[in-house]
Amino acid sequence: MRAYATGCQKMGEGVARPMVPGNRLMATFLNRYYKVMPYLAGKDMAAKIARKAAEHITLRDYCALARR
Repeated sequence: MRAYATGCQKMGEGVARPMVPGNRLMATFLNRYYKVMPYLAGKDMAAKIARKAAEHITLRDYCALARR
């Protein structure tokens, strides 16, 4: 799980930075952008990226380990 968690943290840092406005002008821009975002092409891109990251995990076969 460590590699998966590390990858998710790196992705989160890259995604979160643009979402946090550094000043009042950027806050206004982001508020307006979020209002029109549902009408833009590629609106589901963030969800696809998050889903891909969530599904990119390989777990050990714990059933096989339990049988030992």
